[in-house]
Amino acid sequence: MRYFKVLSIVTFSMIALFLIVAVFMPSEFLLERTVSINKPITEVFEQVADLNNFNKWNSWTSMEPSAYKPVEGSRGVGQVSAWDGDTVGAGSLKVTRIDENSFIGQEITFLKPWESQSKLYFKFRQVGEATEVTWGMDMKLSYPFERIMRVKLESELGKSFNEGLSNLKKLCEQNK
Repeated sequence: MRYFKVLSIVTFSMIALFLIVAVFMPSEFLLERTVSINKPITEVFEQVADLNNFNKWNSWTSMEPSAYKPVEGSRGVGQVSAWDGDTVGAGSLKVTRIDENSFIGQEITFLKPWESQSKLYFKFRQVGEATEVTWGMDMKLSYPFERIMRVKLESELGKSFNEGLSNLKKLCEQNK
């Protein structure tokens, strides 16, 4: 009986600590990664603006290509890419805004392994002969789990953004 009481107190204390720490964690999450690509802004922008091209260089499509469904719609606001797989989960990516050669806004909705919604964006800037591309994500973190997982989320997404931007750079720079 004493063992059960100690185990209960320890378990309750761990849960309470988890919930208290989560209260003090930020509720907003902003992640940005940038790359410089030695191509004109018009060429780089086109690779990102059309989700058919996006699926060729983002880091997630290669993880489970069979999970991705054909892109719905043509290049522009309203175009949607969806997926449903064991490794990449399920969700969709929708283009919400395009400012030619300067900005692309997207909304990403995850359905599994957990439900959430975030804003993605790409900013483009001509720097000499090169194009600087910034890929960003802005999201609200739910209490308590997403707040606690923030560090892991930043690490994993940062790695995926860097890999995707590296793939975009290679794709753009190999095109003559």
